[in-house]
Amino acid sequence: MEEYQNESLKKNEYDANKELVKISFLGGLFLFAIWIGYLFHLFPLRSYTLVHICMPIIIILLLSTIFWSRGKHFTHPKVKYMLLFNYMLGVLAINVIIPKHGILAWALIIIMTNHYYNVKLGRFIFATSLVGMFIALYLGMFFGEYDINLFNGLVNYLDENGIIKAVEPATVQDRYNLLQDHLARGDNRYFKVFIFYYLARAYILTLIFMVSQALNKRTYKLLNEEINANSAKQKMETELKMASDIQLAALPPESLSDSRVEVLAELKAAREVGGDFYDYYYLDASHLAIIIGDVSDKGSPAAMFMMKAITCFKNIASIEKSASEILSDVNKLLCQGNDNSMFVTAFFGILDLETGVLQYANAGHNAPVIGQNGLYRYLAVESGFLLGAVPTIEYTNQQAKLSKGDMLMLYTDGITEARNVSGEFFGEERLLNCFNNIKFDSMIELHHNIKDSVEEFVGDAIQTDDITFMTIKYQSDEIYIKELSVIADIAQITRLEDSLKESIKEYHLEALSEKLLTVLDETASNICKFAYTSFLGEIFYRFTYNKTKQEVSLTFIDKGIPFNQMAFENQMVDENYQNKPLGGLGIMLVKQIIDYHSYNRINNKNILVLKKKI
Repeated sequence: MEEYQNESLKKNEYDANKELVKISFLGGLFLFAIWIGYLFHLFPLRSYTLVHICMPIIIILLLSTIFWSRGKHFTHPKVKYMLLFNYMLGVLAINVIIPKHGILAWALIIIMTNHYYNVKLGRFIFATSLVGMFIALYLGMFFGEYDINLFNGLVNYLDENGIIKAVEPATVQDRYNLLQDHLARGDNRYFKVFIFYYLARAYILTLIFMVSQALNKRTYKLLNEEINANSAKQKMETELKMASDIQLAALPPESLSDSRVEVLAELKAAREVGGDFYDYYYLDASHLAIIIGDVSDKGSPAAMFMMKAITCFKNIASIEKSASEILSDVNKLLCQGNDNSMFVTAFFGILDLETGVLQYANAGHNAPVIGQNGLYRYLAVESGFLLGAVPTIEYTNQQAKLSKGDMLMLYTDGITEARNVSGEFFGEERLLNCFNNIKFDSMIELHHNIKDSVEEFVGDAIQTDDITFMTIKYQSDEIYIKELSVIADIAQITRLEDSLKESIKEYHLEALSEKLLTVLDETASNICKFAYTSFLGEIFYRFTYNKTKQEVSLTFIDKGIPFNQMAFENQMVDENYQNKPLGGLGIMLVKQIIDYHSYNRINNKNILVLKKKI
């Protein structure tokens, strides 16, 4: 917190220095305007005043403020002293030239000093202002504009016709002589200036200083409170970010693909952490457990209960138990120590990857969508009772058979209960239309379509619930997969190339060797350069060979900043290709080689799929 406070105070001083430079520059321009006004006889000043006082200070103010305005100096702690000195020099000049109204400028510098929240500095500037004003008033008697209250007399002289003229005292000697005449007659103008000019103004400056100091203390207190509040908020945001990372780490990867099944899942929490969860894992070599759930609450309590639910499922689920038995056992565990009366809706299934038989049980969750080729429907499920509410609940075991190519999508009510600004729900019919009304070639396209449809429907309304969905495709094709993770460094790309060469050799794809290696090299290089701009991460790479469809897919997943390299405009190769923007030519080559590409941003990860037909 102390480091955060120091940074905030440094920024405040930096901003105060910038403002002081502006005001000093304006002071220089004001003096310059006086000098110009003198040339047009707008101010009753003498040339010696302008030459000896006005012009030097104009030059000092303008040149110094131009120098200091190059912001790089503002962070130095001693800059404020130079800036305050410059400004006081300008105030002194103004007060000398215009003795009547110069106090306004002295008051301004006292107020400006409060921006630094430095009590000692404020007192020093106040004391210096009193001394400066004292000096300026007496210099003004000899150099400033004529003031009858200071002299109360004119100087007589003979014109060219020998006629006596009475005029304002023109020179320093004239003013001195006139003051001495007053003094000889018992009219001590020096003393009167001190009593009626200086003391009265010093009193006013003192009041301004006392008020500004009181405001300064209050503002400084408020600033510290704001700093502490921001620090606490920043700490909380950091902790929530860590909690979110821990929560996501408890979930399985967003995607899975092997020769029998393909899984794609994503979770978008309404807050930093949420109560939705999904999970999938092999119970044995041929059975895949699939789970989706929604905790009744939101935020940190829901996230903790969600973690407990995931742990319970993993500890209890086994091939020896039916789906309904697993739900019953999980329910009993969640009821234990549930003092906050939280509960979970959940759908749990076990998919036999050899036969396509799905055994499942439901605990108050939404019915999944099932089907293929535009013939999708809602799976028939019994609603069941919530997990964590009553320990003695029994659940119904149900069964369905997936055909080759069937997809099963599990989701939470954050989708169907998403509302637009009119309060209308997205609903189950619109969700089903996302499957049946649009043809898609991959699950990534399907997920993208669902998200776009929900976001377009919701519009400017605020997301109030977590949105989670997971799609499982029972494979109808003969597929072979190889995966590898490497550090996102250019030097590590050779590891990906070696892996791809092995796959090419193993599956006899030599005809595509050069093209696939070009795609790999360009795509991975762009991820290293542009997705990871400020930190070093990983690239997850998956090679997929679909023997049935005779196509190769290269999938790249990274945790860098949002970056869709396929969104760059296509560029044709010409004789000026050397002048193409960095990365542009490589992306163009990739687009010309591949037959299909898709990009999606899921759970703060970039997922890019590139396909090439054989």
